[in-house]
Amino acid sequence: MKKYEEIYQRFKNEILEGYRQQGERMPSIRMSVRQFHVSQTSVERAYAQLQLEGYIRSFPQRGYYVALTEENRALHAAMMQLSPVSCQPKIRYDFRSQSILAEESELIIWKQYLKHAMNDATISSYGEARGEYALRVSLMRHASITRGVLAHEEQMVVGASVQALLYQACGLLSDCKKVAIQQHVYLQARRVFEDYGMEVFDLPYEDPILFFQYLTKIHPDIVFVHSPSLFEQTWFDDEARQALLLYVKENNILLIEDDHNGELTYLREKTMALTGMDSSVQALYMGSFSRILLPALRISYMILPKNLTKLYQQQLPSYSPSASKLEQLAFAAYIADGHLRRRITRLKRQYRFKHARLMTIAEKNGFDCVRVEESFTRYYFSYKGASIPFVHRLQMQGIAVDAAYEGHIVLSFAALPADQLEEALTAVIALR
Repeated sequence: MKKYEEIYQRFKNEILEGYRQQGERMPSIRMSVRQFHVSQTSVERAYAQLQLEGYIRSFPQRGYYVALTEENRALHAAMMQLSPVSCQPKIRYDFRSQSILAEESELIIWKQYLKHAMNDATISSYGEARGEYALRVSLMRHASITRGVLAHEEQMVVGASVQALLYQACGLLSDCKKVAIQQHVYLQARRVFEDYGMEVFDLPYEDPILFFQYLTKIHPDIVFVHSPSLFEQTWFDDEARQALLLYVKENNILLIEDDHNGELTYLREKTMALTGMDSSVQALYMGSFSRILLPALRISYMILPKNLTKLYQQQLPSYSPSASKLEQLAFAAYIADGHLRRRITRLKRQYRFKHARLMTIAEKNGFDCVRVEESFTRYYFSYKGASIPFVHRLQMQGIAVDAAYEGHIVLSFAALPADQLEEALTAVIALR
């Protein structure tokens, strides 16, 4: 924990526990510097964070005073008692694939852009239902440069999640009755299709013969695929991709391509999205940044085919925005200034290093990796024991994992610093 975080946490706890009450003067910055033996910058950062969160207030020429009311302090205490999170073991090593590493430098950048967005003149009004214009244009360029998907900004729709956008898209597909959905990916998509009364069929993708046999047998109106994981299959080469695109085109099938985090390939060569390979195919493209940005920043987007764009625009007055306008404006500026491109480049470099490090540590300890899902940074390791007791032992030691099945355990390094990989993986191995 950094020095300013220690100071911030100490004063925050003192306020929440009632040791410092509303209206009471806080120690001066100079006094805190002497007390904690830190720089003035560290104290100023701690006070700025306390002020931002409403714990203290600054008065010119007078200093800092506790701002949290007794009512709010009591409410906060009650919430902590009711929160199940407070009863869970503290996580020492997070091997879950849905988590990512919150880097201090990235947090500082985002705080700056969010602060700037707060001063935007339009922040006092509701946002556009299809997303802020600046972000739609930024995402349009991003999809074109990184994934080869060409579109006009009118085709872009921004939402809080892929599932939320999929609900909007399905409202435009009243004639669709059958959906073939790639097996074992994005279960929330199945929920959406079923909510709209569509018949959903699993589409196996480990075997090319079965893949195309099932397509022919089902004869769906919609094919839903998560292209990054499909690209991981060795059989899904250029020939197989063209065969799929030709099949959906000849049979007038809507291809829905879920390409979330398709930019983040660190083992394979960079590939173009399916939607970008053939502009004549009727395709609805969906993108998200849950493994690139902070998971709490909920921004996704979809690119509608031209025929659905016209229908969507007709129904536009009946929609409302689902993604935060503040976050959209901040994200648009973040992309425009090149931070997204640099973030992706940096993550790829980090993940390649972590992959090599993980494989070396595992091999040294006789921990066999039998499968890698690059699109989710999931690593499947052989495990011969009973899974439930093993997971319980891990939890008791503060080790969070994706899952453990009979035969293997699933781990991800996305949320772990590189210098913790060895001690974290060694801790898992010791509990086998």
